[in-house]
Amino acid sequence: MNSNVKVMIYPYKKDYSELVYYYTEVLNQTIVLISGCFYEEMGPNINMFQNFSQGLENSETVIFTYSSLEEIDYNNIESAVCGKKKIIVSNKIYNFLPTSLSRYVSKTFGYNLSNYKEDPFANLFRMNIPIIGISGMGSNAEKTLTQIELSRFFESCGYKVCNIASKEYASLIGMNPLPSYLFENQNSVEEKVIGLNRYIYSICQHENYDVIVITVPGGIIPLNPFSYGDIGVMNFIFSNALRFDINILNIYAQKTNKKFINEIKKICMWKYAYTMPRIIMTHTGYYINSDDKKEIYIKESESQIENLYEEIQGENRLTKFYKNSRKDIQKMGRSIIRELQENLG
Repeated sequence: MNSNVKVMIYPYKKDYSELVYYYTEVLNQTIVLISGCFYEEMGPNINMFQNFSQGLENSETVIFTYSSLEEIDYNNIESAVCGKKKIIVSNKIYNFLPTSLSRYVSKTFGYNLSNYKEDPFANLFRMNIPIIGISGMGSNAEKTLTQIELSRFFESCGYKVCNIASKEYASLIGMNPLPSYLFENQNSVEEKVIGLNRYIYSICQHENYDVIVITVPGGIIPLNPFSYGDIGVMNFIFSNALRFDINILNIYAQKTNKKFINEIKKICMWKYAYTMPRIIMTHTGYYINSDDKKEIYIKESESQIENLYEEIQGENRLTKFYKNSRKDIQKMGRSIIRELQENLG
């Protein structure tokens, strides 16, 4: 994509905030969103319009984020076709489209569709390069945002980075997607562990990478007492399939203290063998709605993050990260490089 392309994301979802960040901050693209959607930060490269028609008129590419058959608005896709826009959809939505529309889709994205192959040997391969794993307290913990900035720093230092992202749209941000069989119920946990190990190993065999940076889907513990959801299954699978040389945990920007940080580190160590994790306080706040008991994610102010960080700044391996604090990620990156070099030595 060239720098003047205008990309509309429709309908916009919080899960796509890191795609907005990548397009606007890394590619210097213009993003088009529809008024009423949640987006935590407006900037010079983000245009907001009142409705789909206005957004379509002011964009050249449309990324449709429909996630189910019931959600698809075929009229909107047909309008994009008639407007001669470049159309991008997920693989699963592409399969729902009639030929009259699918033949106009210029690009698809999604998890890697390679099938799990039964392996008679249940051993795990060791990677010969360092692996940095990024986990989160829960969903929307800015893991991919951290991955983007950390990888950019490593690349600026001359290292070749293999990025494997937990987002379904990983290929749209220049990263390797996870294999789809990780999310399919017909595969056992053991098959997912072995399959993931083989998948990462096969990627590393094709290029001479210096380091792997990988984000883990979901969170480490259930957070909502009213909705028993994410219990850390993916972190269990990843921690068994791979040995992370460096562990990073993203937490929400909330009132916290050293005791809380230490408890989280113990959970990481004893539940997943994530030893000595680095903690990143992100700009995302997490709350439970008192009415419907559902999760609410908001962007905390930079001053709020700074104040929270100030209270526990003596805590070892704690970093804060938001848009205007890249120097903190770079500082952490230098620390990681030193640790990996010492271990190699």
